[in-house]
Amino acid sequence: FGSSSIQPRSRPLFPSSRCAASIMEEDKPPETFPMMTVAMKRHQLLEGDSVQQDTAKLKAELLATVKEKSMLPYYENFLCPALLGPVDGGLIKEMKAKNDEDLAKIEEKIKDAQENLGDIEIRDALLAKAEFYSRIGDKEAALQGYQTAFEKTVGIGAKMDNILAVIRIAFFFDDKELAKKSIDRAKAELGKGGDWERRNKLKVYEGFFLMISRDWKGAATLFLNVMPTFTATELVEFKDFIFYSVILTMVALDRPTLREKLISSPEVLSAIKETPHLQEFLESYFYCRYKNM
Repeated sequence: FGSSSIQPRSRPLFPSSRCAASIMEEDKPPETFPMMTVAMKRHQLLEGDSVQQDTAKLKAELLATVKEKSMLPYYENFLCPALLGPVDGGLIKEMKAKNDEDLAKIEEKIKDAQENLGDIEIRDALLAKAEFYSRIGDKEAALQGYQTAFEKTVGIGAKMDNILAVIRIAFFFDDKELAKKSIDRAKAELGKGGDWERRNKLKVYEGFFLMISRDWKGAATLFLNVMPTFTATELVEFKDFIFYSVILTMVALDRPTLREKLISSPEVLSAIKETPHLQEFLESYFYCRYKNM
């Protein structure tokens, strides 16, 4: 072949560290809100199940996220003074200025879309406002924002994304009634159609609702059903999803199911070691090595 037939590579075969970092940044999934890790850390602090060193680390991580995302309403109403101590007046002033600036830009985009653009652009601008309130931890404003955007939404997929965001808000604020109501709404939308990915996501969301409602068998059954096609990383990391699936299945389902769905599962085997001692715990239980548990 002549040299003229050789096409340049879009990416170098062995990228530099700077190029590799850029590629990793491109491949990162977009951020979704609210950030479920924040609610998890708050729960850990409230439960007091961390040693003193871990408690200090959790508080520092929470405060860092609050500052980064300007979570002023959440900081004032859910973290202070019980968990992070008295409110910091300087930090409040700083976050308020940042949020006022961000909200003004969003309102300008909404106005421009309403005056000059079409329904899709209006919906996207309204969604940006809802996501803003979800990011900063303003529950009621976020819910109102998603409802307003929903009224401008056509297509089952886009409506499902809207409802799934509301379910995440319900989980974030431990609102079981809202979660149940929104899951039922999502099922009604899927009754009109919908793609497999959003159907599978809803199974994960419903499984979480059943788990926090102490329906272990129902949660385990849904988690095992969706495990091979899991994509709901906006709600939970895959390694944590595997952890919940293992524990729930051990508690609620029979040994043949454990063998088929856990012991021999490539999905479980790919992630179980990321949680310390989980594999030994599962195998000790399954193979009756109870003294090792």
